[in-house]
Amino acid sequence: MSSSVDVTPSVCRVPAQARELVQQAVMSTDMGSHQALVEQLAASQAERPDLGARSGDAAARALLARFLLHAADLCNPCRPAPLGTAWGERVCCEFLAQV
Repeated sequence: MSSSVDVTPSVCRVPAQARELVQQAVMSTDMGSHQALVEQLAASQAERPDLGARSGDAAARALLARFLLHAADLCNPCRPAPLGTAWGERVCCEFLAQV
């Protein structure tokens, strides 16, 4: 994110690392990064089967956070139809409000 448009430092006092992690996780919800994210997770799991949130490895924790948010973003079609439809409508409204 360009520092000229990043208003978060002046709005809140979130540590830069936390802000970066949230930005990466949100960007990981883009389906354009789905395959790469799945491949990264598979490679990490093959390398370290004990990969988890308690890991001392910041990169591993960041990858796990990105994947968990991505998975949560994809779960809408798994919800009961009325709930999934309501969430889908909200997502469309949010998207249209941004464009």
